[in-house]
Amino acid sequence: MTQNNLATAYSKRIKGNKRENIELAIAAYSQALQVRTPEAFPIVCLQTAKNLGNLRYQESNWQLAIEAYTLAIEAVETSRSWSTNDERRQEIISEAINVYENIIQSYVNLKQYDKAIEYAERSRSRQLVDLMASNDLYNQGEIPQEVKPYLDEFYRLQAEIEQKRQYLKSDNKGSELFCNHLFRYLLFLLNETQLTIQVVEEKQKQVWQNIRSCDEVLAKQIKVDHLEFHQLQSLIKSPHTAILSFYTTSQHTHVFILTQTDIQIHTCEQQNHQDLKKFIFENWLKPYYLEFSETWINNIPDTLQEISDRLNINKLIDTHLQDIQELIIAPHLYLHLIPFAALPINCEQSSFFGEKFLIRIVPSCQILEFTQKRGELDQLNHGIVENASDDRHITSFLGEELTKSFQIAPENRLQGTQQATTNNYRQLVRRVQVLHSIHHASFDIKNPLQSALELGDGEITLGELLTPGWRLHELSDVFLSCCETGLGLPQKLTDDILTLSAGFLCAGARNVISTLWSVDALATTLLCLFYYQYRQAGENRTKALQLAQTDLRSKTAQELKPQFKKIDKYLWRLQQKSSETSTIEQIDNILKNLRSIGQDHQQKPFESPYYWAGFISQGLR
Repeated sequence: MTQNNLATAYSKRIKGNKRENIELAIAAYSQALQVRTPEAFPIVCLQTAKNLGNLRYQESNWQLAIEAYTLAIEAVETSRSWSTNDERRQEIISEAINVYENIIQSYVNLKQYDKAIEYAERSRSRQLVDLMASNDLYNQGEIPQEVKPYLDEFYRLQAEIEQKRQYLKSDNKGSELFCNHLFRYLLFLLNETQLTIQVVEEKQKQVWQNIRSCDEVLAKQIKVDHLEFHQLQSLIKSPHTAILSFYTTSQHTHVFILTQTDIQIHTCEQQNHQDLKKFIFENWLKPYYLEFSETWINNIPDTLQEISDRLNINKLIDTHLQDIQELIIAPHLYLHLIPFAALPINCEQSSFFGEKFLIRIVPSCQILEFTQKRGELDQLNHGIVENASDDRHITSFLGEELTKSFQIAPENRLQGTQQATTNNYRQLVRRVQVLHSIHHASFDIKNPLQSALELGDGEITLGELLTPGWRLHELSDVFLSCCETGLGLPQKLTDDILTLSAGFLCAGARNVISTLWSVDALATTLLCLFYYQYRQAGENRTKALQLAQTDLRSKTAQELKPQFKKIDKYLWRLQQKSSETSTIEQIDNILKNLRSIGQDHQQKPFESPYYWAGFISQGLR
């Protein structure tokens, strides 16, 4: 401790021979690290090694800075493995994120890009990696005895939350019937109920932490091994495939381009995490949440053009991707919000990034490794959950078409509020290998674990998907054609992205297709039809999604006429059978919209990126 303090004093001393003071500081820090090792004293080792690394970094002595930062990172990861609390584990990474950033930049400066990408991947999505490692330890679906009481309590609290939310909905609908003083009393009750929900959610969050504390990785302090460079390369199965690993520092954004035989770097100058985050927040996320409207939709092309320019996408293609056909993209920080497939490019045969390349998105390369280890399944039984709120009637048409195409058994098709319940959903995912969800869902920006699939009698939250109750080793594909299922915000600078799609990947799925925003029902229906047609024709998931997006974007109303006619005919019949006024009116509005779209035969009604670009594929190709 004395040596460490002496070093700190020398490093801050500006009088006399500054060079000499720095050398004395380095010598004292080095002495301190003889005792403060990562294994024995990780917390203080981190402090000392980081300070030593920073001194050498400031001197542009990259190799010696790396040696110190390597010790600091070993200390971070040892200290993190000793913690049995998820939040504390995240804090440990967050507090040391500049160490990862500096070691990556040091390796970049030395042109050792293989080591730089190792540490870039090593720093990201650690909580998600732990969750997937935990679930794969129980890949047969068994639930430890000590977890069961917590799991029961978790479900009980979820039911309580749902009950109180239903009370809020019913009282909001009837509020206009009350006179003034009763209305004020009603508002008081509503506020009290909202506060109670928050209290119950906090209790549930604590129960979730208790479940996690029983987990093998946390309880036994297992340190999940990071991927080394040769392991990263082994994830690439074709010479025409590349991994694009993005990493934004306090100065620039680096893109590491990894192929089977090489690694290169593409640097976007001055695109630091503050400026890039500010631009995406102000021009993408904030307008979306505050005023999701035609304005946000109309601004999508300009915003994406600016992001494409900031990332120098055209230069990236020209310099590094000439022989590449498929990209596996690991975004970083706020780039997780962006539909890479819709980034504009200048190319003779392509207008969009996703038109030139097959694109898969992964939270990190280690998540991709988990999905690859699971392998493909031979038998694929399909299941559908549709129109769980009885107000998305166009999804019933999609359900009908998929049922015919895949000969889905009646018990594997959950329709409407009566069938599409939380309990039936939980049972269905254990019977089928391919699941298609066609109903409401939402991302909770304040509490991501409360992001939810909305079903007939309640919700299945992300928190539930991440419990041992959801270990589905026989689940192959999940298509979440619901709103915001791939939307998530990175936690601080740790780049952990908790989304509903990530929940299914953790549960055991090989591939998940999800959405980055609130999608259009008609466009989604058409895209899903195209996607499954291509899948039945033998295309892989990534190619099928690319072709489906191309079809939706490029087809004119005249070319879409066969699909429009089938939808029109189905909905008209559904309307004739219904005796409920609300259903008749809802279908009538859909039919009017459908017929108005079809009037201009040469129009491309779904050309805007809003309709097709929000769908992303994660996991196996």
